[in-house]
This record gives sequence, structure tokens and C-alpha cells, in this order.
Amino acid sequence: MREAARALRVSEMTVRRAIHDRAMPAVVVGRAYRVPRTFITRLLDTADSGQTAVAAELAPVPAGGAV
Repeated sequence: MREAARALRVSEMTVRRAIHDRAMPAVVVGRAYRVPRTFITRLLDTADSGQTAVAAELAPVPAGGAV
């Protein structure tokens, strides 16, 4: 989570909230959260292309569509 926050230039709390709100995907390993590198890369690539990047719009929909 720390690396994701650093790459996005936001606080770890912001990343934690996005994960909790399901705006950002994460894998839980023990008590730690891991944000997929491919998601961060896609988010930054979208922003680099001049588009507004919204994490919640790029996050995959949970199985069954339920949140």
C-alpha cells in the first residue's frame, strides 16, 4: 500500500479509503493490503494520456456485481 500511495502521490490513508470503498482493487495477504501493479500502471497511463483518471471507474467489478 505504501508503494501505491507513493506512485500516486497520495497518503496511505487515501489508498486505504479507496480500497475500503472498493474504488481500488486490493489483495489481502495476512494483515497487509497489496494493490496490483497493473491497476496502478493503468491508472497512471490513463492520466498520462491526458484523460481524467478515476480509480473507481477503472477498478474491476467484484464477482456477482455486488459491492
